[in-house]
Amino acid sequence: MSSPQASLAAQIRHAIEVSLGLTDFQGEIPIERPKNREHGDYATSIALQLAKQLGKPPREVATILQQHLIAEANLAKVEI
Repeated sequence: MSSPQASLAAQIRHAIEVSLGLTDFQGEIPIERPKNREHGDYATSIALQLAKQLGKPPREVATILQQHLIAEANLAKVEI
């Protein structure tokens, strides 16, 4: 059985492929637990990593991923 982090990384990878059109993305998707639980259960910096490659601001990349994850993933909430 896969860990919650591995499952979340797979959902984010799918969002990257579908929403951002990066079907050849092979990079690691960092998933970490914030030290402050008020900042959520998990966090990732993938939007920052992809922004330069896509030539878009990180917030725009994060918003695109957020919209996909809210619509298709089994997540209670996705915040930027």
